[in-house]
Amino acid sequence: MPVNVIVPPLSATADTLTLMEWYKREGDMVLKDEPLFMVETDKATLDVESPASGRLLQVSAKAGDSIVSLSRIAVIVAEGESLSDVKASPPVAPKPPVKASPPIAKPAVAPLERRVQATQRRIFISPRAKKLAEERRFDWQRVIGTGPEGAIVERDVHASLNKPQAPITLTTETNATELVALHKRLLGMGVPVVYDDLILLILARTLREVPKMNASQEGGVHIGITLDVDDDLPLAVVRNVDKKSLREIAKETLELREAAKAGDLAVERTQGATLALTNLGMFGIDAFTPVIATPDCPLVGIGRIKTLSQPSDVTQRFSVWVSLTFDPRLVRAGTGAGFLQSVAATIENPMLALV
Repeated sequence: MPVNVIVPPLSATADTLTLMEWYKREGDMVLKDEPLFMVETDKATLDVESPASGRLLQVSAKAGDSIVSLSRIAVIVAEGESLSDVKASPPVAPKPPVKASPPIAKPAVAPLERRVQATQRRIFISPRAKKLAEERRFDWQRVIGTGPEGAIVERDVHASLNKPQAPITLTTETNATELVALHKRLLGMGVPVVYDDLILLILARTLREVPKMNASQEGGVHIGITLDVDDDLPLAVVRNVDKKSLREIAKETLELREAAKAGDLAVERTQGATLALTNLGMFGIDAFTPVIATPDCPLVGIGRIKTLSQPSDVTQRFSVWVSLTFDPRLVRAGTGAGFLQSVAATIENPMLALV
């Protein structure tokens, strides 16, 4: 059945809006939920989405016209439907102005109540702003809107994205005794693994628990790893780590290191990381702040594994510092802390990554 294109009531202070632009022409095919036209309120410009899929017909307003909230300005007709089924539209003429009522004094609200009311307000965002935020993996709920009633419009998202990057780094020290024991056991079994291989497996498994730390929207887990090659630290990417066994990961990282040393590391093997790992343990570094190359790719840093044992101890004990750097505009601090906590817990009990 044909669907009316209705002007939404976007302004709380006026019934009349201005039609700024149609994104489709009469006769064009449109898709449900795609931006259809732009309106201007008394405070901002906003996109209005198409209410249905079909052909745009009976457009009754053009760019620059004043249009009334809840009035029909076009019809969307699916293939094979008839315009005879279209219902009568609401009046298009502007409504008479409403006299302003004198302000009513409201009782004072305690500061705590004000804060509670502020946090419970509903956040509105224009379709174009939401699309931009989702494409950039940006947490738009943190944006302060400048549109009508505090709605978030496209310029607000752009302004937040263009702010100087503020990496947050979280660091924790964790028990690495079992990790060292597992590494020795695997080498004794003839499995040629290095610590980076074990950490890659741990990171991939942890991303199952905290998928928001993965930069990929498609769900692929592609972890970049820095390679120690002639005092240089090139980044190579191990793709689909979550679908590979420890042996497969060890084989691939060895191939990447050999290719990097030979100067034969293909460009495509250095791109597309959804998480990155830097291990500076070989340089004797205990802990450091990893620097992320792009804001949408979190980076995990591993320091040297150091012994905690005393000469009188029967069993050797080890520890390692683990760091996580991420952009708080894209990942909430609590999410990052939970991810780092899970990584540390798996390092303490690395057999969990093998199951």
